[in-house]
Amino acid sequence: MQMVEDNRIPEFDNLYLDMNGIIHNCSHPRDDEVAYHFDESDIFLGIFAYIEHLFARIRPQKVFFLAVDGVAPRAKMNQQRSRRFRTAQEAKENLEKAQRRGEDIADKTPFDSNCITPGTIFMQKLSLQLEYFIAKKVSEDSNWRNVQVILSGHDAVGEGEHKIMEFIRTLKAQPDYNPNTRHCLYGLDADLIMLGLLSHDPHFALLREEVVFGPQRTKKSSPSLETRTFYLLHISLLREYLELEFDSLRKTLPFEFDLERIIDDYILLHLFVGNDFLPHLPGLHINEGAIETLFRIYEKILPKAGGYLNDHGTLRPERLQLVINELFELERNCFLRDHPDLTRDRRNASSNKRNAKQHNKQANKPMVITPEQRDWVTQLHQFVVAFNAHPEQAPTETLLADAKTDSDRKFLQGLADALNLHLAWKEYDPINDTTATKLSLPHSKVQQFRMDHATDEAFPEEHALAVQRALAPYMEACVDSHPQSTDLENQPENAVGENISQDADQVSEAEKERKIKDAMHKYRVDYYRTKLNMDYNQESIRALAFNYIEGMQWVLHYYYEGNSSWGWFYHYHYAPQISDLAQIDQFEFAFQKGRPFLPFEQLMGVLPPLSKALIPPAFQDLMTDVDSPILDFYPSEFEADLNGKKNSWEAVVKIPFIQEDRLLKAIQLRENKLTKDERIRNQHGPPKQFQYDHQIDVTYPSSLPGFFPDLPNNHVRVEPLVLPSMEGREYVKTLSAGVQLGIDAMPGFPTLKTLSFTHQLRKAGVNVHGQASSSNTMVLTINPSESMLNIDEFAKNIVGKSTFTNWPFLFEGLVVGVSDAHNEIHAALQPAPQQSQQGNSVRLEKQASSDLPGRAKRIQAKYATRYGVEIGKVNALLHVRPLQGLQRLSNAAVVKEFAHASDQIEYPWQLVVHHVVQQDPRFQEQPGLAIHEEFPDQTRVFYLGDKGYGCPARVLGTDSNGVAIELALAVDLPQELRLMHKLVQERGADHYVVANHVAHRLRISSLVLSRITSSMLVMIQNKKRNLGLNLKFEAKGRKVLGYTQRTSMGWEYSEKAISLIKQFVDAFPDLIQSLARRPPQGGIYHDSDLFPQNTQERIRDLIAFEKQHKVRELEDVPIYVDRLERKVVATLENAVRILAKKRAESKTFNIKRQILRGVPRHALLKPSEARMQVFPQRFALGDRVVNVLDFGTVPLGAKGTVVGLGTQSIDIVLDAPFLGGTNLQGVCSEYRGATVGLADVLNLTTPQLAAKWGGDLTDSANVSALMRTLQQTQPSTHNRSESTQPQAKSFMPKNAFKEAPPTKSFTAKLGKGVLPRPDSLQKQSQPSSPSANGKVDAAAKHLEMLSLNKSARPPRKQAWRSQPASKPKGNAE
Repeated sequence: MQMVEDNRIPEFDNLYLDMNGIIHNCSHPRDDEVAYHFDESDIFLGIFAYIEHLFARIRPQKVFFLAVDGVAPRAKMNQQRSRRFRTAQEAKENLEKAQRRGEDIADKTPFDSNCITPGTIFMQKLSLQLEYFIAKKVSEDSNWRNVQVILSGHDAVGEGEHKIMEFIRTLKAQPDYNPNTRHCLYGLDADLIMLGLLSHDPHFALLREEVVFGPQRTKKSSPSLETRTFYLLHISLLREYLELEFDSLRKTLPFEFDLERIIDDYILLHLFVGNDFLPHLPGLHINEGAIETLFRIYEKILPKAGGYLNDHGTLRPERLQLVINELFELERNCFLRDHPDLTRDRRNASSNKRNAKQHNKQANKPMVITPEQRDWVTQLHQFVVAFNAHPEQAPTETLLADAKTDSDRKFLQGLADALNLHLAWKEYDPINDTTATKLSLPHSKVQQFRMDHATDEAFPEEHALAVQRALAPYMEACVDSHPQSTDLENQPENAVGENISQDADQVSEAEKERKIKDAMHKYRVDYYRTKLNMDYNQESIRALAFNYIEGMQWVLHYYYEGNSSWGWFYHYHYAPQISDLAQIDQFEFAFQKGRPFLPFEQLMGVLPPLSKALIPPAFQDLMTDVDSPILDFYPSEFEADLNGKKNSWEAVVKIPFIQEDRLLKAIQLRENKLTKDERIRNQHGPPKQFQYDHQIDVTYPSSLPGFFPDLPNNHVRVEPLVLPSMEGREYVKTLSAGVQLGIDAMPGFPTLKTLSFTHQLRKAGVNVHGQASSSNTMVLTINPSESMLNIDEFAKNIVGKSTFTNWPFLFEGLVVGVSDAHNEIHAALQPAPQQSQQGNSVRLEKQASSDLPGRAKRIQAKYATRYGVEIGKVNALLHVRPLQGLQRLSNAAVVKEFAHASDQIEYPWQLVVHHVVQQDPRFQEQPGLAIHEEFPDQTRVFYLGDKGYGCPARVLGTDSNGVAIELALAVDLPQELRLMHKLVQERGADHYVVANHVAHRLRISSLVLSRITSSMLVMIQNKKRNLGLNLKFEAKGRKVLGYTQRTSMGWEYSEKAISLIKQFVDAFPDLIQSLARRPPQGGIYHDSDLFPQNTQERIRDLIAFEKQHKVRELEDVPIYVDRLERKVVATLENAVRILAKKRAESKTFNIKRQILRGVPRHALLKPSEARMQVFPQRFALGDRVVNVLDFGTVPLGAKGTVVGLGTQSIDIVLDAPFLGGTNLQGVCSEYRGATVGLADVLNLTTPQLAAKWGGDLTDSANVSALMRTLQQTQPSTHNRSESTQPQAKSFMPKNAFKEAPPTKSFTAKLGKGVLPRPDSLQKQSQPSSPSANGKVDAAAKHLEMLSLNKSARPPRKQAWRSQPASKPKGNAE
């Protein structure tokens, strides 16, 4: 997996979004919180933001395809029906639980996620919003203009991902298809991996968010999009690993080894473990190693199969039978594992039972446990291993299902003792709203463990071995699924003796085999009767087996060629037993195409009665009326069978299957009652494509009148999408001719083949989701391609050269140094006198170094445990500055820009790749253009000179002296900057005191201070409640603005915080006294521990205290963040609002049109080159900024104020709401906030770019990349002092300014009156004049963007409503 980072991923031609995952994430992110609601407008805005974010991360060059699920085949509708029934039932149960807990349930109807189904009103609205959003982006965003944008909505039939694959298949079949087209597909479905593989396009990657495993301990809002981590799964790399996985077949196959055919078989084998259309075969569970078992069987049978199993999407049953025959033995082994009594006589069985009770004192007698006990062992093993791997982050306690019998309680007590865990019965489980057994690590041992883990490198491995020894008897135990028949614990001694004497003689092997067959037969009879409600006879079983194998063929057709039958589906809830899949080689399959359901037919087929409000009224009573002819389709109660799985969403929902003829007949009788709008909604429609066309200039209508505005001057052409014809063509089901693989692959696509290595499949303990894997791993051992004999010679040859690191993904970097076990050699700038004398600006410096072994060991461990790569002994490390991107020099030349020293990495020399075949054209250096080529007439730019820095301009012409521009000069900009700066300064600086001094002042211990100011969990009536002041969050790395901060001295508290703590201490001296004592085992207090007397009354007093002081409303942020408080941000917003109102009411001109001649090119900024020309700047809270990017969420030229500082980004509040704006998690008004990069905006308060360009780097084009890199200085975002503010060097050509008459484009109504005093800003009300309520997202007119002739935030539900602007006073030129 490759993390998605700027300039670190390949360029993609096509980006595809499987939209339903996005829709679900943005509409109901917290299903378990019933009181949590989203307005539909917020859902739409969230979806827009998600789409825009993904587009910006990938930046497709040719096609952007958005696919919403339409009507699905019947095979898929069965799963959809099960999911929707379960979802509605869980929503009902969550509501009932919330009501029992006394939660304040909002009056609004809870969001029913089942509305995300084709044909609902919600989906119809969403389609309109998506069309509006796409039209806006294509017209206004430069990155969207050259891309074909396709929307396949809910009215276009087919699942989203399969509509995407149909598009790819069809393009690939055309004669002009580029075999090296680069595809990126976003989606949350695991089946997308199979779809990516079967495309047989190696330049294919899957995009998705990071998945966090383990318990989530917070229910706070989801992280913002900017902070989410996304990853790419490269199909090219997966293909190479599959080639290694099955490499042994090269020696054993009697026919040609063909990786493409092996990939096809790989896809077929995965059908046995279940998918959206077929259940998994009994006993084949992925988490129990089913995939590896199938792989080994495949390697065994393929040489004698006579060919591959999957013939380009056509199943070969006679060959598949060989796999199934091998699985017969697996079925038998699983049965015997779960029935150990069948493999030994009763004497041994009873002996083993006694040995199990004694924790396996006799090594040759395995322990016997129940399936539930085995689940407990597995969960505790995962819990302890996770803590061993990451003791600082992993949880220190876990909850198990309650032990219901004495034997279970004894078992758990023994297990806890073996692992040194504290055990507590009947603990409350808030997730499942029930009681549970809690096992936790003792607090004292946790602290000691963390200390040993951090200081002793050998400790984690030693502890892991100790855990393995302690759990060995339990992990190796036999599982008895019928403990009631074999548990001898409560039998009298004479009964046990009698049983033993009766079975004293050993039975013959034949008798044993007969018993096993009889038991398996009985098991199959019970399976079919209890699971499928069918008799075990030849006819029934044959029909079941045929339907299952037929389903495998239907899935292959669906994957490779598209839907072969709309009406086919698997008619059973469970798969047949493996041993009943005999003689499948006789099966033949034929499918009838049929027709897809209409949207309302699907709604009636998949929705439960609890969601009937989503269905047209004409059909609703068909679900609930006792006289309904199809009432049996809609049970109000149903069984959910986990069937060996662990998660509720994996359960088999046992509801009746829809009978198509009965359903359609019932619907047809009522279709005449549908309204006109409903009839329109009940139709299929084609996908639509959107393309930019400058000749089109229309007003695109609002999709949500009163909230979104109309879009004037829209330049988008919307047409139905018609795929190229397939007449006379066939789908290409293998590699296309001309595709480039391995080292010849397209730039940025990873390959293992750039280094030499050997491979071996074995257990290596690779870290998977925080735990050491117990499965086999493909381990790669690197063979160094060269030897390094002398570090001095090595440094001379490599320092200053570009190289490629991060194998196999290969990022370019510049080598600036080398180190070995004794020395470090690095590049440094020559002193200025020596530069002029020697003509060489860079020298190599050598110094002693002795810490290589420790650094090398960490690097070796990282590659071995995280990637399964053994790199061997590290003799040398390269010091590399990664490529950051391109920068534009003062002469317009474009050169590579490498990282600052703070981002320098160390990389083992044996993993370095010196050359790549395919250079990335995005990072090619280019000479400067002639000035007239770079700045054609009417080019829109920003001015970077002294007076008017950051103001917009347009080019009037060029000559040998430079560029002539027309500048929109904001006359009162200095006054505006001073006002905003003053408002921030007047908030006052908080004085902070270190923790031990605070404790001394309050006369309490530092430990008690830490406890009361953190989260403090207290058990109150068997429920946990946080009663701490929550002023700091050590584990989460968060502080509370204005109250706490973390420095090198530790935690510090403001005077405001100290005052709150003092009131708390004075109010609850008994609590302080209790906290001074040793905490209880497990670290969680009970209410009586804290208040021994008047417990309930004192708890109520404490809760009332925290409510009175609004402790839960305090604003927590990451430790490294500096941000203005909400009330200060509100003051700044109000100030901008007043400025806009004053300017709108003024009779003078604030924006003056100036003609400026002879401007050098480096004093102008083109938005299209901002990423190369603008470097990361320094910012302070309250700085005014202007956006200079012509793509992304923030409108070009929009101005705002810095309200938050991060390490790589800043939070800004824009002067007006905009589509895609946020509230910065409650910091500012809705639709006003944005998080932007340090190089995305210009700092107007402290201009910095002109200082860099003031002539110092005029000759930088002739400077080496190494020298430019060494000359860099690291920018800082924080704490700029007044005395050290860098100022832009003045640029003012003689007689340059020539004032021109004002024009309409540059005018705004401005007031001469004095700006209001800062202390009056909080009292100002919303502007009332229509001219103050301008359009929010008016980015179309570049020079009008900074006129501020528009208001800040309008009322909530009119956020994007246009208002007529007042006519400007004055004459236009």
